[in-house]
Amino acid sequence: MAHSLEVRHPFLDHRVVDFALSLSPELQFDRGWTKNLLRQSFPELPSIVRWRKDKQGFTTPEELWLKRELAGLIEHTFEKSLLDEFGFFDSKAFLEQYSSFRRGNPLVSFGDISRSFIAEVWAQQHWGHISALQSAKLQQVLVD
Repeated sequence: MAHSLEVRHPFLDHRVVDFALSLSPELQFDRGWTKNLLRQSFPELPSIVRWRKDKQGFTTPEELWLKRELAGLIEHTFEKSLLDEFGFFDSKAFLEQYSSFRRGNPLVSFGDISRSFIAEVWAQQHWGHISALQSAKLQQVLVD
C-alpha cells in the first residue's frame, strides 16, 4: 500500500459513537487538538505518535465535482425529471437551488444536491420504462 489510500472507520460501533457524542466539547477538543480524550487514553503510545500533526484525512472532492465537472450532466438530467413527472420532486426548484449552490450559497448543501441527483439517476434507470398511467398507480401505492 505504498502508493494508495485506505479508508478505515475503526470506531463505528454504535456504543462508541453514542459515548463520543455525549462528551462535552472540552473533552473532545483541547487547544486545537481533536480527539483529545482518545489521544490521552493511550499513554503507552509514544507522544510522537499520539500527537502527530502530519496525518490528513482523505476526502473526495464531491463538492467541486458537483459544481464543475458534473454541472452539465446534472442540468441535463433534471431537464426531464422522472421524479418531477411522478410528483415526488420539483425539478425547477431543484435547478434554482443547484444554481445557487454553484454560485457558492452556503445554505445549499452539496449532500442535498448529490442525494437528489443520485435519486433522479436511480429513478431514470429503474423507472424510465414506466408509463404515465403506471406512474400514477406507483404514486398511489407509495402514498398509501
